[in-house]
Amino acid sequence: MHNHIKIIAEAGCNHNGEFDEAVNLIKVAKDCGADAVKFQIIFPEDLYAPFIVENGIKVNNPVIAQRNETNLPSEAYLELSKVAKDLDIEFSSSVFCKKSLELLLKCDPSFIKLASVDLNNHILIQQAAETGLPLILSTGFSTKEDIQETLDFMDSINCNNFSILHCVSVYPAPTEIMNLRYIEKIKSMTDRPVGLSDHSDSPIAAIVASSMGIEIIEKHYTLDRNQEGFDHSHSMNPSQFKDYVSCVRAAELSTAIQKNKLTEGELEVRKRARRGLYYKNDLMPGHEITLNDIHIVRPTNDLTPSDALKIIGKKVINNVSKGDNITINDLS
Repeated sequence: MHNHIKIIAEAGCNHNGEFDEAVNLIKVAKDCGADAVKFQIIFPEDLYAPFIVENGIKVNNPVIAQRNETNLPSEAYLELSKVAKDLDIEFSSSVFCKKSLELLLKCDPSFIKLASVDLNNHILIQQAAETGLPLILSTGFSTKEDIQETLDFMDSINCNNFSILHCVSVYPAPTEIMNLRYIEKIKSMTDRPVGLSDHSDSPIAAIVASSMGIEIIEKHYTLDRNQEGFDHSHSMNPSQFKDYVSCVRAAELSTAIQKNKLTEGELEVRKRARRGLYYKNDLMPGHEITLNDIHIVRPTNDLTPSDALKIIGKKVINNVSKGDNITINDLS
């Protein structure tokens, strides 16, 4: 048996504000074998400061306009949730404020995602926890103390219906900085499910993490990596994402706990690959077996190489021929 890792296809805002693109992203997630599709519901005014200072002058924060240009209308998410339901794939979104949380709740999500930016946003976390839905928290750019503080907060509000994801918030994250051993550290800090929010550019980290007992993987994907937008360049295209999911599923199977050490296939190989004991010479009754009379070769038979020392000195009962199996009934 093996634990099924929930794979969340992170569509994010890779629809670029186009409803049909969002629908296609859901279809791709389903086709690739993901368990859930997740968007990002962002109201920029509730995520970014309205002004920034450039050259000593306060100006409008340009990212707000950029985000608004690629946002879907609120009603689109309700339609997208229906598309996901029809395709039998879980639907959810990251939420970044109470307004986006309230919108997501209208979409019948299977869980609520809190991005790394909000690991220490206890007000938003509590609002999400009060829904009773499972929460998934990411830990990018967080210290051990940051993580512990949030775990303590979850205890203080009596919320244990959450999972926590190891995350390296570099886009893309080179494999060598993925710090996957930190998954073990997080697992030592909580009894809640632990997973991986993977921003690396290959399946390697996911394969390794799958062998470490994770229960969730989140991965960005897009219809076209060459599109302009916030996340396209570090997202996987459909072909890459399908291969990625296949690698995770194969890793799951390879780490599955088998009922028996030897599988049926390996037992068949064992019969021809292990050595047995054969007579090296023609022998007459009464002959005392020496090491020179024993041929230890493939395939296996009644006696194994570990029996060879036990039969030296025993006497042959009947005539035997070179190449015959040695059996315990031949000897006295």
